Amino acid sequence: MRRHAASIYRSFADCETTVTLEAERFQLETHVTNLRISALILIILPLIADRPARAAAQFDVAAVNPSGANEPMSLRVTPGGMWFATGVTLRFLVTLAWRVRDDQVAGGPSWLDSERWDIAAKSESDPGMKDFQPMVRALLEDRFKLAVRETSRQGPIYELVRAKKGPRLETPKERDCTKDSDPPCGGFQFLERRHLIGKSVTMPVAAVALARILQQPVVDRTGIHGAWNMDVEWDPAQSDGPSIFTALEEQAGLRLEPGRGPVEVIVVDRAEKPTAN
Repeated sequence: MRRHAASIYRSFADCETTVTLEAERFQLETHVTNLRISALILIILPLIADRPARAAAQFDVAAVNPSGANEPMSLRVTPGGMWFATGVTLRFLVTLAWRVRDDQVAGGPSWLDSERWDIAAKSESDPGMKDFQPMVRALLEDRFKLAVRETSRQGPIYELVRAKKGPRLETPKERDCTKDSDPPCGGFQFLERRHLIGKSVTMPVAAVALARILQQPVVDRTGIHGAWNMDVEWDPAQSDGPSIFTALEEQAGLRLEPGRGPVEVIVVDRAEKPTAN
């Protein structure tokens, strides 16, 4: 999997078209706050429909180095199977690979949140968006010697249900889903911490997007099948606009009901600092 970093970056430089995806993380213990979440949502949400049992695909080459970045963590995917992560922590990578929140990661080394890493990786197969999750898992197992176990605990959740007046979702049009659409098909874009836009998204995907915003698990109980366009805007401060709960009901015809249920937890049993290359 390893190759000299310089050769990797040279191969990436040939790509003229890049899609920049920047990630916002909530309540990072390292005091990194107010990051843009667009990238993380765009990368993670199209993966929700079918969760792979174990990482099968791998990057063909990867360079992992300590990061000197003082900017927010960021992710970038470019055509040709190229994947970049800048200034990311191991906790962040685990949440990305297992599609969980920060508080759903337990255990791990003392540097889980403090050490930051730059990663550049490439797959010759030019994988689709849904393939990156198992590939990141494989990279963590190989380079960080990561070993985890999955468990669950009872905790507070939200249930996503239909509002009394029924859903108010738009049927996607063919022009909504193109190669260059923003957000891409099956994903969400989160703007300024108050505007959620989804193109051709399923309700399980919407539940994950809302969970990341609310920092609490959201379970889809809508019974709504198929893919839909969704556009919800709210006022985080609730000073002159609706809360996300009110906006979701009024603008999308969906409601969030509090409850309790199993919450997935990823326990990090072992991790080692990777050798820089």
